[in-house]
Order: sequence, then structure tokens, then C-alpha cells
Amino acid sequence: MTNPLDIILSNLQQGVAFLNAYLRVVLVNDRFAELLRVPKGLIAVGVDANAIAREMAANGDQSQIWLLHLLMNSTALHQQLEIGDGLLACASTPVDDGGWLIQCEDISQLAGLKRSLAEQRGLFDTALDNMPHGLCMFDADKNLMLCNAAYARLYCLPEQLARSGTPLGDILDYRQTLGNAPAHRESYFDVVVEAALKGSTASQNIALTDGRVVKVSHKPMENGGYVAAHEDVTEAVRADEQIRYMASHDPLTGLPNRTLLREKIDRELALDGRTSAVLCLDLDHFKEVNDTLGHAVGDLLLKAVRG
Repeated sequence: MTNPLDIILSNLQQGVAFLNAYLRVVLVNDRFAELLRVPKGLIAVGVDANAIAREMAANGDQSQIWLLHLLMNSTALHQQLEIGDGLLACASTPVDDGGWLIQCEDISQLAGLKRSLAEQRGLFDTALDNMPHGLCMFDADKNLMLCNAAYARLYCLPEQLARSGTPLGDILDYRQTLGNAPAHRESYFDVVVEAALKGSTASQNIALTDGRVVKVSHKPMENGGYVAAHEDVTEAVRADEQIRYMASHDPLTGLPNRTLLREKIDRELALDGRTSAVLCLDLDHFKEVNDTLGHAVGDLLLKAVRG
């Protein structure tokens, strides 16, 4: 009659062997030898642990560590063994009679998946840290989940404030002491609310107390948190302001030109119930100054009148 235990062992995906107190095999399934890649029959009932260690010898010190542990300890031992191009997870667990239960499982596929994930994480970290813009992710409670090096550099954050779990309030308080906090902190989160209401990315330029301008783009996440990109746009904003100023002001005196004058008059005329007046000043004999003393002197005169 077939032993039910033998049926169970033969159908296990794990390799299993029981050793008695004398470290001799009293029970083993075929899968055990198959996983260790040894010929069937070499690990059988009556074989001692030395024979098993010899079959594991290709793994160098691992076999000796295993054998010494069984001889000198009464605690469980967990090892990973490289067998050819495969990887085994082996657990040696003491049993009540002084013997041992040895279990082996093929984890090659899992190890390959972990390596692949580690490689992808490495590529992700590399890409994250080499982005020109600061990137951060906060959870629904406004605790930092991750940020890249550019984000920390942008606001001169120390390492402890760039760690996962840091409250955003702590980051903003620290930036306040450094002098690069948002100039209008009370409206700093308006863009977060806007992005959440839209369900898509929302952006705004944030003026900092150190004079810089940072464009912050928020993308809401399903869990209530958000991802944000921070870009220093100070130079672009200043250039745009300069272009707009030059389009509406005289380059010599800095006074508003005809375009700006017309815009202001149109705005005043569009207001109902208001009376407006326009005062015109003329500089007599200015053409004579230009003709007799030259345009350079004329320019100086215009600047003097402006002052």
C-alpha cells in the first residue's frame, strides 16, 4: 500500500528532506535531488549530511556553513544557493527530536524579477536625479514621498528634509529661515486646489522672498496626493517683463509712450460714471536745442525734464 506521505512529498514543488538527530536522511523526495542537480539516488534514506554537503560543494563556503550550523546550532538557517544558472532558497529548521527539516525552493524566476526591478529602479533614480527641474511627490497629508536632487538644490534643503515622510510644513518653515520661502504663503496652495478641481495639471509662477520666480506645476494623484515640478523661471520672467516694459515705455526717458497712454485713456473712458482729465505739457523750443546743441544735449534735456 502506498504511503500517503510519499504521495504528498512526490507532488511538492519544494525539495524536502528530513534528517534525524544523527544527521542521516530518514525521508526525502525526488524534487530535493532534482533542485540540487544531483543524480537520482545519491541523496536517499540513510545518507548522512556530509554527502549532501559534498553535493552542495560547488557553492563553496555555503555547504560548510550549512553543515557546521547543523552540527553546532539548534536554530533555523536560511540560505540562497546558486546551482548552475538557477537560484535556490534553502531553509533548515530544527525539529523536536533533534533532527532537521531541509526545504529547498527554486526562486530563479523571482530573483530575475527582482534584478529586473532593481535595474529599472536604478534607471529611474538616475533619470530622476539628472532632471533639470525639481520634482517632488507628496501624499494626501502633504508628507514627502520622494524628491530628486534638483528639488533639494533649488531650495537648499539638507538631506534630512529630503527624506520620505517629511511634512511639507517643515520644508516651508526651513525655507523661511533661509529666505527662499514663497513670498505669499497664504496663496501657495491655490494651484494644488485648482489642479484637484480640474483633475489635471495646473501651473503658477511663485515669487520667492529671495527675488527668484519658480514655476510650479501640480499633477493630482488618485490617492489625494500630487506630483509637482519646480522650475526656476526667474530669467524668463524678467526678460518677459523687460519686453513688455520696452513696448510701453520710451527707451530714453523711461516714461510711458503713446501706446500705454492710449491704453490708459481707453480704460478710463470705459469706466461708467467717472470724469477724467488729460493734462498735456509741451516743451517750447526743443527743436532749437537739438538743431543748435545737438541731439545728445537734447536727450539730456529730456531726461532733466522727466526728473
